Amino acid sequence: MEALPLENGTVDVAISNGVFNLCPDKPKVLGEVFRVLRVGGRLCMADMILEDHVTPEKVQLMGSWSG
Repeated sequence: MEALPLENGTVDVAISNGVFNLCPDKPKVLGEVFRVLRVGGRLCMADMILEDHVTPEKVQLMGSWSG
């Protein structure tokens, strides 16, 4: 995901389900996704929080997107 074999601005939708947390260079991966997305394109992403300091109460404060 750090070097997608696609042209700039050619993707309508990028979907990631449980992959982003496995990527060591997250800024690079996100940069690649946004590079290939067309103007108005969408990124749909679901992932896991693997941080001990994130309590269920903090997750609730973040809204339904994080639950």
